[in-house]
Amino acid sequence: MTEPLTAPLVNTDDAGDALRLLRRSLQRSRGFALLLCTCDLPAARDRFIANLGAAMPDVELIIIDAADPSQDLLESLAAHATEAHPQAFMVIVTDALLADPASAQRFLDTLNLRRAEWPRRVPHPVAFWLPRRHLGTLTRGAPDFFDWRSDTIDFPEVPDTALRALGVCEWQFGVDPRFSPEERDERLRELKSRIAAVASATDEAIVRQRLAWWDEVAELERLRGEPDEALRIREDEELPVYRRLDDAHAIATTQGRIADILHERGQLDAALRIREQEQLPIFQRLDETREIAVTQSKIADILQDRGQLNEALCVLKEEALPAFLHHSDDHSVAITRSKIADILSTLGQFDEALRLHEQEALPIFKRLGDVRAIAITQIKIADILQASGKSDEALRILQQEALPAFQRLGDVRSAAVTRGQIAGILRAHGRLNDALHLLEQEALPVFQRLGDIHAIAATQGKIADTLRARGQLNEAMRIREQEQLPAFERLGDVCSLLTARVQFALNLLQRVAPGDRERARELLTLALADAHRLGLPEAGRIKAILQQHNLQPEA
Repeated sequence: MTEPLTAPLVNTDDAGDALRLLRRSLQRSRGFALLLCTCDLPAARDRFIANLGAAMPDVELIIIDAADPSQDLLESLAAHATEAHPQAFMVIVTDALLADPASAQRFLDTLNLRRAEWPRRVPHPVAFWLPRRHLGTLTRGAPDFFDWRSDTIDFPEVPDTALRALGVCEWQFGVDPRFSPEERDERLRELKSRIAAVASATDEAIVRQRLAWWDEVAELERLRGEPDEALRIREDEELPVYRRLDDAHAIATTQGRIADILHERGQLDAALRIREQEQLPIFQRLDETREIAVTQSKIADILQDRGQLNEALCVLKEEALPAFLHHSDDHSVAITRSKIADILSTLGQFDEALRLHEQEALPIFKRLGDVRAIAITQIKIADILQASGKSDEALRILQQEALPAFQRLGDVRSAAVTRGQIAGILRAHGRLNDALHLLEQEALPVFQRLGDIHAIAATQGKIADTLRARGQLNEAMRIREQEQLPAFERLGDVCSLLTARVQFALNLLQRVAPGDRERARELLTLALADAHRLGLPEAGRIKAILQQHNLQPEA
């Protein structure tokens, strides 16, 4: 009889619950304990065990194949056993061991006969893994031995990919975009369970692993629209621990991640203060010249968002770029030149911006084989071409180069963002139905599946723009008022909220129903106050709208 190669799919929540139950049982055991784990699919069993090991940095996991005819199982385990640190043993019982009745009987008889020796020789928990159809054979064949068992845990058969939420973090660029909302929730449960299990650990290696899990939790919370919780984790769970560890580099890195959240929420002054007064001085004291340059590049991003384009350009050209060139960091050099091009494009210097992207940044990314960076640069080139009136070429680049690249990478989020940009060009071409189809049927469902609140709200704004262009002004306004604005308010994203308020006010001024002018004035006044408070250049545009429509802003 051979082990099955396929198995039916089941809810991965059951898999997570089973794995966490086993982990709790192993970690709470004091001395010898016996558990039975049933799992029919060998690949799934191996992944469960691998994930178990990744989730228990404080426990040495030892895997023993019981089918080896040359070994005495108890002696094999005892040879590895030590009381110097926590251990747990995984004993693999396969069809091959139990297929021959004589071999199976010898195995079971030995377990029974040496039952009394196990607690003394192996003072650690032991989990026997076996196909569930052999559970009765095992327990009936060695009833005295398996009378020790404290639990029997059934592990469902799941495909390899369904266990991503329970394993190590595989995605290099933040939260794995392949996760569904259910998988992200499962990943959160898994990480929080791991953190709770080692909450009192003081060993530095385990503490650092716990910090890595907190880091992933913070990113998951940020993506699911909980920036306050992400900020709390960075400030309360990570930063104080790094300070206790006296890890200056990690302190500076965490402060940078706090600044990232504040930047995303439009708290530009606070983000800039952290970058300039807390993060940068640490890297300067450590003489980490590359990290200094990275931080200066982030400072330039904030200055750019504040409308201080010349200052941002100066930081990139005179501080960040020379440092990356000194380090021969070609990838960072290309990124910095791309950022310089972005600012030049904003300043209307399209030819120079295009030259930087096409002749200086893109060739480096191609030489390095960085498919993602190539696709991102192609999108920026397309943006410049569209702004220069070459929208057909921009559309070709997005459809034939950038989008296929993200699809090959399996980056569904970036592919959805690209589709949104394609829709923008289609809308400008008057292909409103095609644009609406892309947004509603191809981009929005991806962001909804990912639970990306910000991207959902941004896409709803694009849908509203397209509906307004089709003459469906009331539906466009409903989307802005009932879906987009509340989402940005919940996220605390002041910059995006400001822009959405302005767009909604313009819709009100276009409709001119009773009360619309007053409502528009209120929204524009709020947006103007935020723009002034944040020092954003949008303040000038908002003032112009108020003056154009003879609306006196509220005092």
